[in-house]
Amino acid sequence: VKKKNAAWRLEQVKSPNELHSFLLIYGDTPKDAFTGQHAEWISELEKENRVAVIPSPVPRVIAAEEAGLYSAAENYEFPVPSLSFMDREGDAWTEEEAITRIIRRFARYNSPFDREELIGRYPFSGMKLEKILSKLSADGTIVYSDQYKKYFHAAIYDRAARLTLNLAVDEIKARDPAELACLLYERQIAIKAATAEEQLYDAVTRLEGLYLPADAWENFVFPARINGYYPGLLDKLCSSGRIVWRIKPGEGKNQFRLAWFRAESIDFGYDESTETIYLSEKEKNIYTLLRKRGSAFTHVLTSLSGIPAGELLDILKGLVLKGLVVNDSFTPLRFFLNEEAYKALNPMQKAKRIAMIVSGMEMGRWEPAYPPKPLSMHEFIRRCGIRYGMLSKEITGLEDSPYTWPEVYEKLKQMEYAGEMRRGYFFTGISGIQFMLPDVLNKLDAVKEDYFVLNASDPAQPYGRIVPHSEQELPFTCVPGTAIIFFRGRPVMLLERYGEKITFSPDTDDLCKPVQEIKNAFQAKKIWPERKRIAVKYWPDDPEQKEKLKLVLAAAGFIPEIDKMVLWRTAQ
Repeated sequence: VKKKNAAWRLEQVKSPNELHSFLLIYGDTPKDAFTGQHAEWISELEKENRVAVIPSPVPRVIAAEEAGLYSAAENYEFPVPSLSFMDREGDAWTEEEAITRIIRRFARYNSPFDREELIGRYPFSGMKLEKILSKLSADGTIVYSDQYKKYFHAAIYDRAARLTLNLAVDEIKARDPAELACLLYERQIAIKAATAEEQLYDAVTRLEGLYLPADAWENFVFPARINGYYPGLLDKLCSSGRIVWRIKPGEGKNQFRLAWFRAESIDFGYDESTETIYLSEKEKNIYTLLRKRGSAFTHVLTSLSGIPAGELLDILKGLVLKGLVVNDSFTPLRFFLNEEAYKALNPMQKAKRIAMIVSGMEMGRWEPAYPPKPLSMHEFIRRCGIRYGMLSKEITGLEDSPYTWPEVYEKLKQMEYAGEMRRGYFFTGISGIQFMLPDVLNKLDAVKEDYFVLNASDPAQPYGRIVPHSEQELPFTCVPGTAIIFFRGRPVMLLERYGEKITFSPDTDDLCKPVQEIKNAFQAKKIWPERKRIAVKYWPDDPEQKEKLKLVLAAAGFIPEIDKMVLWRTAQ
C-alpha cells in the first residue's frame, strides 16, 4: 500500500531539480522530513525562491508555484519579496476548492491516514475538514476502512484489495507500466499494412470513435502511424467513402474535437429533423438545402443559395461545429483550423483565396452529418479491446463512453466467465481490476521494440493518461510540443517546447541511440511534420551532462549556432 507514496518517493530523489519536481507532484511536505542532503537542497531551493515554507501548524515546504493554492486554503500570506517573480493566483481558488485539492492529493500520496493526522498538519477547522472528507468519500475519491480505522485513497485501497485477490486467484505477476507502453505501441502503431492507404485505414479502425483536437490527427497521430504520411492521402481515402469524420458538438466556439469512423459505423437512416430549432435562418436554409439535395460542392451551394462565398463558409463552419454538416474531404477542416492565417491576408488576397476554395474540387462535397450508430455494451468493449488490448477504469474514462465503469465492469465479468476476457492485475500504476483479451495476454512476453518515439499527446502514450506520471522518472506534460523517446517502454529522453529543451534520465549512459531516434523520427516527419527544424536552446544544469549532450547532438548532425544547436529537416 505504501509503495509509491510520498515518503517512499522522497527516498528516490537524487538532485535539487528532482526535489522541486517532487514537491510539485506530491505537495506540501513537513520540513523535518528533509534530512542530510535533502535538507541542504531545500535550503538551496529556498534561496532561489523555488520553494516556500509554511510555518504552522507544522513547518511545511511547498513548491513556490503553488503559493496561490495554499494561500487560498490556509489564509496565509507569503512574503511578497521572496515570491515576487510569480503570478500569484490565490484569487483563482475558493477556499473550499483549494482545501479539497490539497486533501485529495494528500490522500493519493499518504494513504492510509486518519483525521488526526490532517488536524495536526493543516490549520483547517474540524467542520471544514469533516465537510471535505464527506465530499471526497461521497464522490469515491477516498474510502474509510472500518477494519483499519483509517482513510485510503480509493485507487490505493482498490489496488491493494484487487492485487491480493488477483495474485491469489490468477497467479499473474503485475508488470511495470513500461510494458503497457510497449503494448499500446505494438497495438496502435507497430502493425503496418502493405500500402500507405491501408495503413491509414487500419489507423482509423484502431482509433475509431476517439475524439481528439482536430489538428492532432495530422500533426502527430497519423504521421506516427503511416509511413510517408501526407494530407492528400487522407483526402483520397475520405473521397473513396471508406472513412468519414464527425465533430463532437457543444465544445465551444472554434473548438474542433473530431473522431474518425468507418462508413459502416454511420447511421445513414437517422432522422435529424428536430435538430434545426436552434439554427439561424441562413443556417437552417443551407442545412435544409443539403438534406434535400444530399450533397453539394461549395460553388453549387453558393449558386443555389445566393449567399456570397465568404459568408457561406462561415455558415458552413457554424453547422460543422454544431455537428450537423460534414464534408467528404478534410480540406475544409484545414481551412477552418488555419483561419487566423486567412484573416491576416489583405482583401485582395482573401478574395483570391475564397475564389480558389469555391472553385477547387479538393474542397469536397458538403452533406448532412449522420451520426455514428449507437454502440451496444459489447461493441464498446470490443472497440476498446482493438485500441488498447485491455480495459480498466482509467481507459473507460478516456473514451466517449455511453456507459459508466460499473456498468462496463459487470459486462466484463460476464465476458470473463465466457472466456472472452481475462481478469487480473496486469500492470502496476493502474487502479483496481483490469481485463485483457486472452490473445494479448499470451503475447505480453514477446520481443519488444528497444526504442520508439511518440508525441506526449499521442493516444498510444500511457503516462499521465492511463498510469500516473509518478510511475516513471521524467515528469512531463501531455502537450503536442513534447516528444518522448522510450527505451523498452520507459521514457529515457524528452524533447520539450518543440525541441528547445532536451531532458534525459540520469541513468542513461548512452545518449547516441535516443538522439539518433530523435533525428530519424524528425526526418521521417513522425514528429512535428510542419516544422523545418529542431533548435535546442536549453541545457542540463550539470556541465558534464551539457557537454556530453552537445557532443552527441553534433555527431547526429545538429549544427552549432550562436546560442543553440539546430537540426534542419532534409528534403524528402
